[in-house]
Amino acid sequence: WFAGVMTRRAASMLRLERTPRVSTAPHAWTRVPRALVASVQRLFITAVFLPLYVAGFVLLWRAGRRRALVLLLAVPVYYLCVQSALHTEYRYVMAMHYFLFVLAAASLYGAGRILWKGASKLAPASRRG
Repeated sequence: WFAGVMTRRAASMLRLERTPRVSTAPHAWTRVPRALVASVQRLFITAVFLPLYVAGFVLLWRAGRRRALVLLLAVPVYYLCVQSALHTEYRYVMAMHYFLFVLAAASLYGAGRILWKGASKLAPASRRG
């Protein structure tokens, strides 16, 4: 009896293994989105973000947002002065980057405002001509 049950189960398992695949490359449709995401992820390096951090710091300083700067830089300064001496693993330092991303966003916002003002000055001049 036991051998018969096991033989039937083995036969059903073999049928499942032999089912035809729908596609030979199941993730082929994600090739283009993955390439786009990978190209954007290549920009997330220190050489790109460090100037954005510095520009964001300068823009916030010149705008008189010193209290915001103190709050944003409290965590990175703590991690650089205290935490990095104790732990060198990346997982302990990762939280610092979220505060620095705000500085990068401030610099991108400032650049966008400058471009918008420049475009708005050019637009009325072209309408008059």
